[in-house]
Amino acid sequence: MTGGKAGPEEGLRYTAAGLTAALGAVESADRTPPSQVRALYAECLAPLRRELEKWKTVESDALPKLNQQLKDAGLAPVQIAALEREAEESLAK
Repeated sequence: MTGGKAGPEEGLRYTAAGLTAALGAVESADRTPPSQVRALYAECLAPLRRELEKWKTVESDALPKLNQQLKDAGLAPVQIAALEREAEESLAK
């Protein structure tokens, strides 16, 4: 994950691919994951947590303001899916 600067979308895609690869290696093995898999997991987890923190700020600050503007305009608010909340909670563990 080192190298050039990637945008948030590219970074999250790369992170998701790395976490998926690490999970696949863990699930397919009958032994303790090799150090490379653990290193890949650790390398991918830090950027993911950073992006989740950014999202939490948007969700707690910008989203309520936007929803108020939508409500004032007679429009439906943006709602966060329960599934997304569950995913965030499981990553926080």
